[in-house]
Amino acid sequence: MTEATQQALWGLRDLSMIQGYVIPLMAIVFYVYTREIKEARKTGDCFAILVISLKSMKAKLTAVGVIYAVPVIMNILALGFWGWVY
Repeated sequence: MTEATQQALWGLRDLSMIQGYVIPLMAIVFYVYTREIKEARKTGDCFAILVISLKSMKAKLTAVGVIYAVPVIMNILALGFWGWVY
């Protein structure tokens, strides 16, 4: 295991890094997620992502690209700000 991997695992296991805003944020995300699942079960639309309701293929590809690109970019920026070297 490399040193970077060991540091990452140590950071994940260190509970002192969790700030006070994390728990309410997780609660809100959990609430929204369960509400969306409940709504999807009522309507029968289990793939309730905006992509299906879009009309053109270009709009679908753009939506999928944004859905996947934004977290990747934010992850790279956040880890870069913390001083991680890629």
